[in-house]
Amino acid sequence: MYRISARLFLFSSFLTCWSLFVMFLSHTCYSVDDSVSLKNTKVLPKVVTDTETLQIKDFSLGRRDFSGQFAIFDHVIVGENFRMLRDRYNITVATQASFDRLIDIIQLSKSWDGPMSVAIFIIDIEFSAIKVLIEYLRECHKNVRENTAFSFIYPLDHPPVSKDFSAVKSLFDCANPKPLVEALQKQVFTPFYKEWRDKYKYPQNHLRNLARETSVTAYTMSLDVDIIFSPGATQQLSDFVKTEEANKCNKCVFTLAAYEVERIPKNKDDLLFLLKQQQAQPFHHVINKPCQHATNFTIFEESLRKNSIFQHLYSTSVEMIHTAKFEFLYEPFYLSLNSVPKYEERFLGYGFTRNTQTYELSVGGWSFKILSPVYLVHLGMKSLSQERPFWRVQQNDENRIIYKKFKNEVQARYHTVEIKKVVA
Repeated sequence: MYRISARLFLFSSFLTCWSLFVMFLSHTCYSVDDSVSLKNTKVLPKVVTDTETLQIKDFSLGRRDFSGQFAIFDHVIVGENFRMLRDRYNITVATQASFDRLIDIIQLSKSWDGPMSVAIFIIDIEFSAIKVLIEYLRECHKNVRENTAFSFIYPLDHPPVSKDFSAVKSLFDCANPKPLVEALQKQVFTPFYKEWRDKYKYPQNHLRNLARETSVTAYTMSLDVDIIFSPGATQQLSDFVKTEEANKCNKCVFTLAAYEVERIPKNKDDLLFLLKQQQAQPFHHVINKPCQHATNFTIFEESLRKNSIFQHLYSTSVEMIHTAKFEFLYEPFYLSLNSVPKYEERFLGYGFTRNTQTYELSVGGWSFKILSPVYLVHLGMKSLSQERPFWRVQQNDENRIIYKKFKNEVQARYHTVEIKKVVA
């Protein structure tokens, strides 16, 4: 009898250990911390490979936004260095994307070595494609794998849908993501799907707020996912926010000049060369000049010329060169403390999403301090021939109506009078 009991005990212990081992093997990155060390192994982490990992029943636990239209999940996937980097840099890049734009994070991540907080819109079937794409990005790009945290938002009327896209993993090529992206887009954006999806209002400001809220540093920089930093900007900006000059200005937003370029410039001298060759222009200079005009690119470019004459190409420190005078529709990319107001989430879709927050900054007494010699670029130059679809124009008109009410609320909140429009 004793031998039988002992054998049963050993068998039971074996089953328990085996169950724990299987659970370990099946574990994915649907956790708050990606704590697996990669120092002693050449095997890259497998990310969200199981389509059953994020089931719909799990998503019912997400917190709701103020309107009750969206469910939110913080820090679904977290790079192993995400927290550690806050002590080194104290700046988090906060960005957002949907499936069709997520691949643009490659260039952004290559230009930024600090922590990045990414909020992703996981609507409908795009959720399943996003899982595959995140796996690819983390396997192929070190800064995405180690420095980046992903948070999710989905609309309650179009919750995530699970579909097996594992067949496209044969197209994983770290040197060329295009075949993978095109294969996923072909399966996701069917004519029926595109018919309603193109017109669906993208919650830009919800995503911007989520990316900021899930950062781990005192300073954040809210960027579009297709924006790229100038070389060396991570360390330069990190050193700048530690200076007395930056710390004594609690109501400053430190603004970076942004350009559209035909190719990514190697440095500030190369940017000046591209401008001279008409292969670069201020961001949205053609399609929406007021949105960046107040930055005053003439002053910024003159500072680059002086900087190149007197200082080494990459060792220059960041300085505030002038204060921009707010203009109507101004929406610069800026670095700031997280004490700045949130983006207004009533603005859904396109139009009046970023510039309304900038309006509140101006009314609330924040100053726009232009920095040099750091800058931002967007690959590709816009032209007037690129017409916007009717649904986007309609969304802009709807948000303009909301803006009128929002403007009055902001003026009442800060006890100010209306800012007059400045003709660009």
